[in-house]
Amino acid sequence: MVDPSLNTHFPKDLNDGSNNWAQVTFFSATLDKLPTIRSVGCILRVQRANVGYFKNQKQFTVNLRIGGNWAIYPSLLSHIRKVQEGEEESKNDE
Repeated sequence: MVDPSLNTHFPKDLNDGSNNWAQVTFFSATLDKLPTIRSVGCILRVQRANVGYFKNQKQFTVNLRIGGNWAIYPSLLSHIRKVQEGEEESKNDE
């Protein structure tokens, strides 16, 4: 996964061999079992991932068909937006 906003030394060339990012690959029988990241800052937690290198880059492989698992935790920013939207809706109701 690559999040250039959190890494000030993000390489312009992802294949430069610096290994400061990782790729996450999921295997699943259906698309609905794959995670969907909704906003910047969400945390993706994976369980039972195999870690290895592919083309000199770190790769996490998660096979959902044989016990791999994931969870997404929303970002604090998305929580703040939801609270602010709720406050605006309650003001409009008055």
